[in-house]
Amino acid sequence: PLPCAASRQQLLHIHLGRTRHALQQQDFAKVVHHTAGYSGSDLRHVVQEAANIPLRELSRNGGSIVGLTEDAIRPIQLDDMRKACKHVRPSVKQDDVLVHEEWNLKHGARIELEDGDDGEW
Repeated sequence: PLPCAASRQQLLHIHLGRTRHALQQQDFAKVVHHTAGYSGSDLRHVVQEAANIPLRELSRNGGSIVGLTEDAIRPIQLDDMRKACKHVRPSVKQDDVLVHEEWNLKHGARIELEDGDDGEW
């Protein structure tokens, strides 16, 4: 299955890594809400796209991005994430998710931890 909300939030933090950003907890909640249906790879693409927006702004305003230090580039903001989400769409169709979930029900491992498990084969 695709990542749940908690997993998407963790993935966003992972993909951001040490990249400078001005995102607050409520900003992450908004991004997570608007990325339902996104895969981990899609989220990586969103973060990469958002990170490129400040660079494009510098370039568009006549600045050179060659030799810039990290401090010369503004941090990623919520609006960058919003724009990136408009550009990067989910790559997995819901129909494909259903096919995989059905296959897993028929053929996949079904390990369940039940209180009634007596430990016998």
